[in-house]
Amino acid sequence: TVMRSTVMQRIGTDSIAGLIQWVYAPSTGKKDIAALAPIVMEGWQAGETAAAAILDRAAEELARLVVPVAGALGMKQGVVALCGSVLLRNEEIRRRVAMKLSGLMPQLQLIAPLCDAATGAVLRCLEEL
Repeated sequence: TVMRSTVMQRIGTDSIAGLIQWVYAPSTGKKDIAALAPIVMEGWQAGETAAAAILDRAAEELARLVVPVAGALGMKQGVVALCGSVLLRNEEIRRRVAMKLSGLMPQLQLIAPLCDAATGAVLRCLEEL
């Protein structure tokens, strides 16, 4: 696939074993792995079913992260701003997360963030006080 050859070229390996070693190497950070995300979008745009499956799985996992947080905050309804570089920079993954989340918690309204996460947390604390 386009994704496989591009990832292998980018990280400098030609085997799955090399990929696994790269992922788990102490020198590989979250930013290094996140930098591969645009490759998935290239694969999806090229019509690769594996890329679509990765996007669906990522959207499902991200949507499921909202459920326990909303529960801990006592939010059965309300407004949620999705943050993080992938969600802020990738319209397709954001659309898929919104779709998945609407099935899990249909009373939540998703919006673009109005401020960064730290500011939002402080504002939420002030509301509680």
